[in-house]
Amino acid sequence: MVAAKAHDGNWIVDEDATTAKRAEIRKARIATARPTREWMASEREKILRKDAAVQVQQMFASSFKLSRRFEEQFRTFWNLPGDWTLREEDLGIPTYGSSYHMDVSELPDVHVVKFVEE
Repeated sequence: MVAAKAHDGNWIVDEDATTAKRAEIRKARIATARPTREWMASEREKILRKDAAVQVQQMFASSFKLSRRFEEQFRTFWNLPGDWTLREEDLGIPTYGSSYHMDVSELPDVHVVKFVEE
């Protein structure tokens, strides 16, 4: 939005300038855009090479350990080979809980609520 101060001191929107600015921004985005298919292919290659910040890898490795279903969905989405793995133990960083995870339901006084469809 392009705004300007009017003679009375109030701000007003310059609709013509705003329309022109939006067109300029859109043109710049289109010039640097690339098809999603290409982006997905390059991201998949990064995943295969494990080319991500250690914190990101640890987050995914921890999530995979906690949820087989999530790991399977991740593998399917990115079309990863069956032998591709990402484990916290392989990251070479000390992390609390890297060898043991406890489900919240194991804590004292926790009562699991199960949702069902009716």
